[in-house]
Amino acid sequence: MPGWHQDHNSAQREFQSRRLAKLETQRRKLMDAYCAGAIDVAMLREEQHRIGREIREVEDLLRSADDTLAGWTEVIEEAMSFATNCGRAYRVAKEPVRKQFNVGVFHRLLVRDGRIAEVEYQEPFGPSAARRSSNNDGWSGRRDSNPRPSAWEADALPTELLPRGAS
Repeated sequence: MPGWHQDHNSAQREFQSRRLAKLETQRRKLMDAYCAGAIDVAMLREEQHRIGREIREVEDLLRSADDTLAGWTEVIEEAMSFATNCGRAYRVAKEPVRKQFNVGVFHRLLVRDGRIAEVEYQEPFGPSAARRSSNNDGWSGRRDSNPRPSAWEADALPTELLPRGAS
């Protein structure tokens, strides 16, 4: 599940679960108040209808959140299955299918002396995939363990952009 949707879905589920617990507490307190003679039957009936209506609404929202989660889970599982089997499928594919794989993944692939010399990936593979697959740039794939140049070595941008020669 994409990050924002997953976070939103989890937050919505958590909120509705707390709301359901509060409604159940209200229902118990309402019955206690009726048993203690603090409210009459008409008030009890009215409040039970309100609480019942809100509980059905919450349950519908929880079912919707579960359905959304199930849908995204299915999409992710399908993508993982494709990614897992992609290499094997490529190896057993005939030449026209391999070309389709290549067109889908690579924007540009330069081969020198039988070895891959340069790669430009299609979206969504993009620059981050190029960095991960490059063997000669020191990229380890682990967060915060990769060499980073200092700001002055990386030609960091100033806070205000000016044309060259203007200062």
